[in-house]
Amino acid sequence: MIRKIDVVKKGFTLIELLVVIAIISILAAILFPVFGKAREKARQGACMSNLKQLGHAVMLYLQDYDEIFPAHSAVGLDDWHKTLNNNYIKNTNIFKCPSHPDYVWNAKMSYGYNYSWLSTGTRKGVSLSQIVNPSETIIIADAGVDFVIAPLNTNPNHKVSDRHSGGANVLFADGHVKWYLFDTIDKSNWWDRN
Repeated sequence: MIRKIDVVKKGFTLIELLVVIAIISILAAILFPVFGKAREKARQGACMSNLKQLGHAVMLYLQDYDEIFPAHSAVGLDDWHKTLNNNYIKNTNIFKCPSHPDYVWNAKMSYGYNYSWLSTGTRKGVSLSQIVNPSETIIIADAGVDFVIAPLNTNPNHKVSDRHSGGANVLFADGHVKWYLFDTIDKSNWWDRN
């Protein structure tokens, strides 16, 4: 006589499923902030690349114009970004930081020019030879709501933005780019050419 063998298929119990779901939820809660920080670091790197390209454009401009920086005019004529855009930049996306939530007016600008000394009032920029410490003098940085920056000014529109983990990317007059904490930039003497 042939005997039947009962095969019992065992599945997961409700408790086991809930434990697995709880473990996945805990791992997700731990990892999502890490992914967010990694994404912001990538945006910060893209922003640094944009500033480096702007630095190359400024250096090309300096070579063509006897080491005179592009001027910024308060009346909107011969603005630095228009000067660089017309002659030295092929991709206007480098004016937009990936972490900047909105565009500034119609300029589509995320970066500000050092208005403190690059505007002489004569619509002529400052000479590179007039800068005592080019490696410690800011020319372009992450901007908040305006495309000029003058942190020593009391106007909040002219402040550097702290959109990259409490700091900002900064382009110096010698062409190098670095990230600094916001308080370091705001209280520094990097804005003066002397």
